Amino acid sequence: MDIKIRPANISDLDAINQLIESAIMIWNLPQRVKRLSLSSVTYSEHDFQHYQITVAEISNTLTGVLILDHDTYRKEKTCLIHGIYVDPEWQKKGIGTRLLKEAETLALAKKSMKILVKAQRDAQDFFIASGMNRIPVEKEQNDYAMRYVKKLN
Repeated sequence: MDIKIRPANISDLDAINQLIESAIMIWNLPQRVKRLSLSSVTYSEHDFQHYQITVAEISNTLTGVLILDHDTYRKEKTCLIHGIYVDPEWQKKGIGTRLLKEAETLALAKKSMKILVKAQRDAQDFFIASGMNRIPVEKEQNDYAMRYVKKLN
């Protein structure tokens, strides 16, 4: 299976948002929470100015999407994975792993020291298996509970 990774373009936007919606709808969450989540993880043309968006394709079919935000986190240059989504029909076929590897490559190109993701509960095992480490939640901080980090060389 040949997975093609390429930068997304605005003409991909509808397919990207449809793929994200399909991926979210299989999460182990109440339907209401999934519906409410959609508005915070769908994208517009404007987002292409702020995020680095990459897609995975197999036989010209969009199968996955990676959204990166290059930022500084706790005084270290960090690449935040805003989202990795794989079409439910294509999950467990290596697409998420390829997109995560691409995230590492793109982060290193921007001189990031590490990659960080705020994972959805169902995705924790994927990030752990990919060599990421959970960041403990500090009691005095009101931070996202399932954060994972990987230092880059």
